[in-house]
Amino acid sequence: MKIAPSILGCDYLNLGKEVSSVVNGGADWIHVDVMDGKFVPNISIGIPIVESLTKIECFQDVHLMIDSPENYVEKFVEAGADAVSFHVESTQETSNIIDALNSSSCLSGIAINPDTEVESIYKYLHRISYIVVMSVFPGFGGQKFIEKTPERVQNLNSFRKQNGLDFEIEIDGGVTKENAKILFNSGADILVSGSGIFKHESPAEAVKEIRGMCS
Repeated sequence: MKIAPSILGCDYLNLGKEVSSVVNGGADWIHVDVMDGKFVPNISIGIPIVESLTKIECFQDVHLMIDSPENYVEKFVEAGADAVSFHVESTQETSNIIDALNSSSCLSGIAINPDTEVESIYKYLHRISYIVVMSVFPGFGGQKFIEKTPERVQNLNSFRKQNGLDFEIEIDGGVTKENAKILFNSGADILVSGSGIFKHESPAEAVKEIRGMCS
């Protein structure tokens, strides 16, 4: 299981310190949520933060929650992203964006909202590195985990096994040590947690606690 703390939950005044803390505590990826105020009702961060985080030795998982991601994917790759995911609901260029990512140095990912049927993206799963299953509606951190998420993960995991595919399944939203076990058992490979890690008294310890539930 990979643990990916989302910097959406961190203290931006101490961004470098907090990211370094969870990386030293065993975090596998650092999840970077990019929101534009159009595709989702919030605005977060962008390319300058990704560039800044390259000064820390960490794997940057950039999650684009923006309209027309085809206009920005290459810029985030150039800024230092190691993996980039985008929402299929936000573009008509899904296939072309996947091609662009697959020809870059980045892992390619697609993301789906809780009300998007997983079956609708089966046709892309042989071409991507990972899929981000939203377990909350995107836009704000600290939301309650949607209980039907493990069933969606099970469907994706079954499809993966039946077709001999190797894409990873990432869960984003409301992930805590309390639901980590059921997600692990459902077939998840990567758990994103913002508030569940950075609002903990010790973010590094929170990473260890979540990982400890996945065995």
